[in-house]
Amino acid sequence: MHILPHSSKGKMTGLFALALAGACYSLCKGAVGLSPEELLSGLMSSLTNGGSLSMIMHLRMVRIASALLCGSALSLSGSLLQQTLNNPMAGPSLLGINASAALSVLLGMLLFPSLTELLPLFSSVGALVGSLMVFSLAALYRFSRLTLILSGIALSTVLGAISDALLTIFPDLATVKIDFLVGSFSHITSAQLSLLSPILVMAMLIACLMGRPLTMLSLGDECATSLGLRVNRVRLLLLSLSAVLSALAISLCGLVGFLGLLVPHIARKMIPTHEALHLPFTALLGGCIALFADTIARLIFAPYELPVGIVLSALGGPSFLVVLIKYRRGDRYA
Repeated sequence: MHILPHSSKGKMTGLFALALAGACYSLCKGAVGLSPEELLSGLMSSLTNGGSLSMIMHLRMVRIASALLCGSALSLSGSLLQQTLNNPMAGPSLLGINASAALSVLLGMLLFPSLTELLPLFSSVGALVGSLMVFSLAALYRFSRLTLILSGIALSTVLGAISDALLTIFPDLATVKIDFLVGSFSHITSAQLSLLSPILVMAMLIACLMGRPLTMLSLGDECATSLGLRVNRVRLLLLSLSAVLSALAISLCGLVGFLGLLVPHIARKMIPTHEALHLPFTALLGGCIALFADTIARLIFAPYELPVGIVLSALGGPSFLVVLIKYRRGDRYA
Protein backbone atom coordinates (compact mmCIF):
# COMPACT_ATOMS: atom_id res chain seq x y z
CA MET A 1 0.00 0.00 0.00
CA HIS A 2 1.41 3.38 -1.01
CA ILE A 3 1.91 5.75 1.91
CA LEU A 4 2.01 9.45 1.16
CA PRO A 5 5.09 11.26 2.45
CA HIS A 6 4.40 13.14 5.66
CA SER A 7 5.89 16.31 4.19
CA SER A 8 3.36 16.31 1.36
CA LYS A 9 0.46 15.92 3.76
CA GLY A 10 1.88 18.67 5.91
CA LYS A 11 2.18 21.03 2.94
CA MET A 12 -1.39 20.23 1.90
CA THR A 13 -2.69 20.88 5.41
CA GLY A 14 -0.74 24.13 5.68
CA LEU A 15 -2.03 25.31 2.31
CA PHE A 16 -5.61 24.51 3.33
CA ALA A 17 -5.15 26.54 6.52
CA LEU A 18 -3.71 29.39 4.44
CA ALA A 19 -6.74 29.31 2.13
CA LEU A 20 -9.09 29.44 5.12
CA ALA A 21 -7.18 32.36 6.65
CA GLY A 22 -7.16 34.18 3.30
CA ALA A 23 -10.91 33.70 2.93
CA CYS A 24 -11.58 35.12 6.40
CA TYR A 25 -9.31 38.09 5.75
CA SER A 26 -10.98 38.77 2.40
CA LEU A 27 -14.39 38.63 4.08
CA CYS A 28 -13.35 41.28 6.60
CA LYS A 29 -11.55 43.68 4.28
CA GLY A 30 -13.02 45.90 1.61
CA ALA A 31 -14.69 49.25 1.04
CA VAL A 32 -16.70 48.44 4.18
CA GLY A 33 -14.53 46.81 6.83
CA LEU A 34 -15.82 44.16 9.21
CA SER A 35 -14.44 43.40 12.64
CA PRO A 36 -13.90 39.77 13.70
CA GLU A 37 -16.98 40.07 15.92
CA GLU A 38 -19.12 41.28 13.02
CA LEU A 39 -17.73 38.52 10.81
CA LEU A 40 -18.59 35.86 13.39
CA SER A 41 -22.06 37.34 13.86
CA GLY A 42 -22.65 37.35 10.12
CA LEU A 43 -21.50 33.75 9.76
CA MET A 44 -23.74 32.59 12.58
CA SER A 45 -26.82 34.27 11.13
CA SER A 46 -28.56 33.41 7.90
CA LEU A 47 -27.47 35.38 4.85
CA THR A 48 -31.08 35.55 3.73
CA ASN A 49 -32.20 37.75 6.61
CA GLY A 50 -31.42 40.93 4.70
CA GLY A 51 -29.53 43.97 5.93
CA SER A 52 -26.30 45.56 4.85
CA LEU A 53 -24.08 43.08 6.69
CA SER A 54 -25.76 40.09 5.10
CA MET A 55 -25.55 41.68 1.65
CA ILE A 56 -21.86 42.54 2.04
CA MET A 57 -20.99 39.05 3.22
CA HIS A 58 -23.10 37.45 0.51
CA LEU A 59 -21.29 39.39 -2.23
CA ARG A 60 -17.88 38.74 -0.74
CA MET A 61 -18.53 35.05 -0.20
CA VAL A 62 -19.58 34.64 -3.82
CA ARG A 63 -16.40 36.43 -4.93
CA ILE A 64 -14.18 34.37 -2.62
CA ALA A 65 -15.76 31.12 -3.78
CA SER A 66 -15.36 32.22 -7.41
CA ALA A 67 -11.68 33.02 -6.93
CA LEU A 68 -10.96 29.70 -5.22
CA LEU A 69 -12.93 27.70 -7.77
CA CYS A 70 -11.68 29.41 -10.94
CA GLY A 71 -8.09 29.57 -9.70
CA SER A 72 -8.14 25.86 -8.87
CA ALA A 73 -9.69 24.91 -12.21
CA LEU A 74 -7.27 26.98 -14.32
CA SER A 75 -4.21 25.72 -12.41
CA LEU A 76 -5.33 22.11 -12.67
CA SER A 77 -6.05 22.58 -16.37
CA GLY A 78 -2.55 23.94 -16.94
CA SER A 79 -0.96 21.09 -15.01
CA LEU A 80 -2.82 18.47 -17.06
CA LEU A 81 -1.73 20.19 -20.28
CA GLN A 82 1.92 20.52 -19.30
CA GLN A 83 2.23 16.92 -18.20
CA THR A 84 0.19 15.45 -21.04
CA LEU A 85 2.06 17.35 -23.76
CA ASN A 86 5.40 17.27 -21.91
CA ASN A 87 5.63 21.02 -22.52
CA PRO A 88 6.44 23.28 -19.52
CA MET A 89 5.25 26.35 -21.44
CA ALA A 90 1.78 24.94 -22.12
CA GLY A 91 -1.32 26.74 -20.86
CA PRO A 92 -5.06 26.85 -21.61
CA SER A 93 -4.45 29.22 -24.52
CA LEU A 94 -2.41 26.51 -26.24
CA LEU A 95 -5.53 24.62 -27.32
CA GLY A 96 -7.16 27.73 -28.77
CA ILE A 97 -9.48 27.96 -25.76
CA ASN A 98 -8.85 31.62 -24.99
CA ALA A 99 -9.20 32.80 -28.59
CA SER A 100 -12.37 30.79 -29.25
CA ALA A 101 -13.93 31.95 -25.96
CA ALA A 102 -13.19 35.60 -26.77
CA LEU A 103 -14.62 35.27 -30.29
CA SER A 104 -17.78 33.57 -29.04
CA VAL A 105 -18.34 36.37 -26.52
CA LEU A 106 -18.02 38.96 -29.27
CA LEU A 107 -20.39 37.08 -31.55
CA GLY A 108 -22.87 36.58 -28.72
CA MET A 109 -22.93 40.28 -27.87
CA LEU A 110 -23.19 41.19 -31.55
CA LEU A 111 -26.10 38.86 -32.26
CA PHE A 112 -27.83 39.06 -28.85
CA PRO A 113 -26.87 42.41 -27.30
CA SER A 114 -29.63 42.27 -24.69
CA LEU A 115 -28.60 38.88 -23.31
CA THR A 116 -25.54 39.92 -21.31
CA GLU A 117 -26.40 37.38 -18.61
CA LEU A 118 -25.65 34.63 -21.13
CA LEU A 119 -22.02 35.66 -21.60
CA PRO A 120 -20.75 32.66 -19.59
CA LEU A 121 -22.76 30.35 -21.84
CA PHE A 122 -21.37 31.95 -25.01
CA SER A 123 -17.84 31.73 -23.63
CA SER A 124 -17.97 28.11 -22.47
CA VAL A 125 -19.61 26.85 -25.66
CA GLY A 126 -17.10 28.72 -27.82
CA ALA A 127 -14.14 27.45 -25.79
CA LEU A 128 -15.31 23.84 -26.04
CA VAL A 129 -15.96 24.16 -29.78
CA GLY A 130 -12.46 25.56 -30.25
CA SER A 131 -11.00 22.61 -28.34
CA LEU A 132 -12.94 20.17 -30.50
CA MET A 133 -11.55 21.85 -33.62
CA VAL A 134 -8.00 21.41 -32.33
CA PHE A 135 -8.67 17.77 -31.42
CA SER A 136 -10.12 17.14 -34.88
CA LEU A 137 -7.03 18.53 -36.57
CA ALA A 138 -4.71 16.58 -34.29
CA ALA A 139 -6.67 13.35 -34.86
CA LEU A 140 -5.38 13.30 -38.43
CA TYR A 141 -1.93 12.57 -36.97
CA ARG A 142 -2.97 10.31 -34.09
CA PHE A 143 -2.91 13.07 -31.48
CA SER A 144 0.81 13.65 -31.55
CA ARG A 145 2.04 16.31 -29.14
CA LEU A 146 3.53 18.48 -31.84
CA THR A 147 0.36 18.40 -33.93
CA LEU A 148 -1.79 19.44 -30.95
CA ILE A 149 0.47 22.39 -30.18
CA LEU A 150 0.69 23.58 -33.78
CA SER A 151 -3.06 23.15 -34.28
CA GLY A 152 -3.78 25.23 -31.19
CA ILE A 153 -1.42 28.00 -32.30
CA ALA A 154 -2.89 28.05 -35.80
CA LEU A 155 -6.49 28.15 -34.53
CA SER A 156 -5.69 30.91 -32.02
CA THR A 157 -4.13 33.01 -34.76
CA VAL A 158 -7.11 32.64 -37.10
CA LEU A 159 -9.74 33.26 -34.42
CA GLY A 160 -7.78 36.22 -33.08
CA ALA A 161 -7.77 37.76 -36.55
CA ILE A 162 -11.55 37.31 -36.82
CA SER A 163 -12.02 38.96 -33.41
CA ASP A 164 -9.88 41.91 -34.47
CA ALA A 165 -11.90 42.24 -37.67
CA LEU A 166 -15.16 42.32 -35.70
CA LEU A 167 -13.76 44.98 -33.39
CA THR A 168 -12.74 47.07 -36.38
CA ILE A 169 -16.19 46.84 -37.95
CA PHE A 170 -18.12 47.12 -34.66
CA PRO A 171 -16.00 49.28 -32.31
CA ASP A 172 -18.73 49.30 -29.64
CA LEU A 173 -17.76 45.72 -28.85
CA ALA A 174 -14.34 46.87 -27.61
CA THR A 175 -15.55 47.43 -24.05
CA VAL A 176 -16.92 43.91 -23.90
CA LYS A 177 -13.67 42.41 -25.11
CA ILE A 178 -11.54 44.51 -22.76
CA ASP A 179 -13.54 43.38 -19.72
CA PHE A 180 -13.36 39.78 -20.82
CA LEU A 181 -9.66 39.79 -21.70
CA VAL A 182 -8.52 41.39 -18.45
CA GLY A 183 -10.38 38.94 -16.23
CA SER A 184 -12.27 39.65 -13.02
CA PHE A 185 -14.24 37.94 -10.25
CA SER A 186 -16.34 40.99 -9.40
CA HIS A 187 -19.10 40.41 -11.95
CA ILE A 188 -19.79 36.76 -11.12
CA THR A 189 -23.28 36.24 -9.70
CA SER A 190 -24.42 33.60 -7.25
CA ALA A 191 -26.71 32.16 -9.94
CA GLN A 192 -23.82 31.70 -12.37
CA LEU A 193 -21.64 30.20 -9.66
CA SER A 194 -24.30 27.76 -8.47
CA LEU A 195 -24.96 26.68 -12.05
CA LEU A 196 -21.37 25.92 -13.05
CA SER A 197 -19.71 25.00 -9.75
CA PRO A 198 -21.05 21.42 -9.56
CA ILE A 199 -19.68 20.66 -13.04
CA LEU A 200 -16.35 22.28 -12.22
CA VAL A 201 -16.01 20.43 -8.94
CA MET A 202 -16.84 17.11 -10.58
CA ALA A 203 -14.31 17.73 -13.37
CA MET A 204 -11.64 18.66 -10.82
CA LEU A 205 -12.30 15.52 -8.78
CA ILE A 206 -11.92 13.36 -11.90
CA ALA A 207 -8.76 15.24 -12.90
CA CYS A 208 -7.21 14.70 -9.46
CA LEU A 209 -7.55 10.94 -9.98
CA MET A 210 -5.44 11.03 -13.15
CA GLY A 211 -2.05 11.02 -11.44
CA ARG A 212 -1.14 7.44 -12.43
CA PRO A 213 -1.89 7.81 -16.18
CA LEU A 214 0.04 11.09 -16.20
CA THR A 215 3.04 9.39 -14.60
CA MET A 216 2.90 6.62 -17.20
CA LEU A 217 2.70 9.15 -20.04
CA SER A 218 5.78 10.93 -18.70
CA LEU A 219 7.77 7.75 -19.41
CA GLY A 220 7.14 8.13 -23.14
CA ASP A 221 4.51 6.77 -25.49
CA GLU A 222 6.29 3.48 -26.20
CA CYS A 223 6.94 2.71 -22.54
CA ALA A 224 3.38 3.68 -21.57
CA THR A 225 1.98 1.43 -24.29
CA SER A 226 4.10 -1.47 -23.09
CA LEU A 227 2.63 -0.97 -19.60
CA GLY A 228 -0.87 -1.40 -21.03
CA LEU A 229 -1.88 2.24 -21.32
CA ARG A 230 -3.96 3.24 -24.35
CA VAL A 231 -1.95 6.35 -24.99
CA ASN A 232 -4.16 8.14 -27.52
CA ARG A 233 -7.38 7.55 -25.61
CA VAL A 234 -5.86 8.61 -22.30
CA ARG A 235 -4.28 11.68 -23.86
CA LEU A 236 -7.62 12.67 -25.41
CA LEU A 237 -9.35 12.19 -22.04
CA LEU A 238 -6.77 14.31 -20.21
CA LEU A 239 -6.88 17.06 -22.83
CA SER A 240 -10.70 17.01 -22.75
CA LEU A 241 -10.67 17.39 -18.97
CA SER A 242 -8.24 20.28 -19.30
CA ALA A 243 -10.44 21.92 -21.92
CA VAL A 244 -13.60 21.56 -19.81
CA LEU A 245 -11.90 22.98 -16.71
CA SER A 246 -10.44 26.00 -18.47
CA ALA A 247 -13.54 26.63 -20.60
CA LEU A 248 -15.90 26.73 -17.62
CA ALA A 249 -13.51 28.80 -15.51
CA ILE A 250 -12.97 31.29 -18.33
CA SER A 251 -16.71 31.54 -18.85
CA LEU A 252 -17.00 32.83 -15.28
CA CYS A 253 -13.96 35.04 -14.79
CA GLY A 254 -12.71 35.84 -18.29
CA LEU A 255 -9.15 35.39 -19.49
CA VAL A 256 -7.34 35.48 -16.15
CA GLY A 257 -3.71 35.02 -17.07
CA PHE A 258 -0.70 33.12 -15.72
CA LEU A 259 -2.52 30.78 -13.32
CA GLY A 260 -2.56 27.86 -15.75
CA LEU A 261 1.03 28.51 -16.77
CA LEU A 262 2.88 29.29 -13.54
CA VAL A 263 1.06 27.52 -10.71
CA PRO A 264 1.94 24.01 -12.02
CA HIS A 265 5.65 24.97 -11.95
CA ILE A 266 5.41 26.15 -8.35
CA ALA A 267 3.46 23.04 -7.35
CA ARG A 268 6.02 20.72 -9.00
CA LYS A 269 8.79 22.32 -7.00
CA MET A 270 6.90 21.74 -3.75
CA ILE A 271 5.40 18.30 -4.43
CA PRO A 272 6.81 16.11 -7.27
CA THR A 273 4.41 14.96 -9.97
CA HIS A 274 4.69 11.27 -9.08
CA GLU A 275 3.12 11.81 -5.64
CA ALA A 276 -0.62 11.29 -5.27
CA LEU A 277 -1.21 14.69 -3.69
CA HIS A 278 0.42 16.65 -6.49
CA LEU A 279 -2.73 17.42 -8.49
CA PRO A 280 -4.92 18.30 -5.46
CA PHE A 281 -2.08 20.48 -4.17
CA THR A 282 -1.83 22.23 -7.55
CA ALA A 283 -5.56 22.96 -7.55
CA LEU A 284 -5.56 24.33 -3.98
CA LEU A 285 -2.43 26.40 -4.63
CA GLY A 286 -4.04 27.99 -7.68
CA GLY A 287 -7.15 28.83 -5.70
CA CYS A 288 -5.07 30.44 -2.94
CA ILE A 289 -3.05 32.54 -5.39
CA ALA A 290 -6.21 33.69 -7.17
CA LEU A 291 -7.85 34.59 -3.84
CA PHE A 292 -4.88 36.59 -2.56
CA ALA A 293 -4.44 38.34 -5.92
CA ASP A 294 -8.13 39.31 -5.90
CA THR A 295 -7.83 40.60 -2.33
CA ILE A 296 -4.87 42.76 -3.37
CA ALA A 297 -6.85 44.00 -6.37
CA ARG A 298 -9.72 45.05 -4.08
CA LEU A 299 -7.60 46.75 -1.44
CA ILE A 300 -4.59 48.31 -3.14
CA PHE A 301 -6.55 51.34 -4.40
CA ALA A 302 -9.60 51.06 -2.14
CA PRO A 303 -12.40 52.08 -2.49
CA TYR A 304 -11.56 51.62 -6.19
CA GLU A 305 -10.87 48.13 -7.51
CA LEU A 306 -8.49 46.73 -10.08
CA PRO A 307 -9.41 43.69 -12.18
CA VAL A 308 -7.60 40.69 -10.76
CA GLY A 309 -6.09 39.95 -14.18
CA ILE A 310 -3.94 43.09 -13.91
CA VAL A 311 -2.53 42.02 -10.54
CA LEU A 312 -1.85 38.48 -11.74
CA SER A 313 -0.13 39.79 -14.87
CA ALA A 314 2.05 42.12 -12.79
CA LEU A 315 3.05 39.26 -10.51
CA GLY A 316 3.17 36.59 -13.19
CA GLY A 317 5.29 38.39 -15.77
CA PRO A 318 8.55 38.39 -13.76
CA SER A 319 7.81 34.88 -12.51
CA PHE A 320 7.36 33.69 -16.08
CA LEU A 321 10.78 35.06 -17.00
CA VAL A 322 12.34 33.14 -14.10
CA VAL A 323 10.67 29.92 -15.23
CA LEU A 324 11.75 30.51 -18.82
CA ILE A 325 15.39 31.13 -17.81
CA LYS A 326 15.44 28.00 -15.65
CA TYR A 327 13.97 25.97 -18.49
CA ARG A 328 16.49 27.28 -21.01
CA ARG A 329 19.31 26.37 -18.62
CA GLY A 330 17.93 22.87 -18.27
CA ASP A 331 17.07 23.38 -14.61
CA ARG A 332 13.64 21.77 -14.83
CA TYR A 333 11.54 21.01 -11.82
CA ALA A 334 11.16 17.44 -10.68
